[in-house]
Amino acid sequence: MQKEKVWGTGYNGNGQLGIGNTTLQTLPQQMTSISGIKEISAKSNNTYMLTEGGYVEGVGYNYYSQLGDGSSTDRTTAVYTKTHQTNMYQMQNIFQQEKTQYLYQERRTQKEIHKECM
Repeated sequence: MQKEKVWGTGYNGNGQLGIGNTTLQTLPQQMTSISGIKEISAKSNNTYMLTEGGYVEGVGYNYYSQLGDGSSTDRTTAVYTKTHQTNMYQMQNIFQQEKTQYLYQERRTQKEIHKECM
């Protein structure tokens, strides 16, 4: 599977397949408006993607603002998770539970990064 493409099928009542609508899909459909996906975390009503660049995108049910885009509106296409109007970045992992998403960002010093590159 290419990391640039994500396909989904099945229940889509909250737009969690990220294809621009909320129609049940009986065949796999390609998620729109995303690229460079490294990791996916999906539950029954929403989906989160971690990009190669460390950004987090979410789609689907958002009543409790769990997509983190500053709204409580369900989304049928992916939106960036934000913090104070800035897209979150340099995330390493994503994880979700019922009404919450968790993002992991590793803090490293320049010395640690330089040592890792050697």
